[in-house]
Amino acid sequence: MEQVQECKVIPLFKEHKKKMFMTPKEFSEEYQIGINKTYALVNVKGFPVIKNGNRYLIIRNQVEKWFEDNPGLKF
Repeated sequence: MEQVQECKVIPLFKEHKKKMFMTPKEFSEEYQIGINKTYALVNVKGFPVIKNGNRYLIIRNQVEKWFEDNPGLKF
């Protein structure tokens, strides 16, 4: 009789792809950018962010395209 060994699946990445928005803190951790630089970035004209009251929500699926369209941008 053959033995079957059970395996535990360990996720390598957080399941963030399901969420449409991310907070500046989540963005900072994911892209390894300091939190102060993240807040400077969300205030750059054209950056994919929505301001809800005093809270910033970064549009996840548009961030990569924004980076590709703005190489070498200094802020």
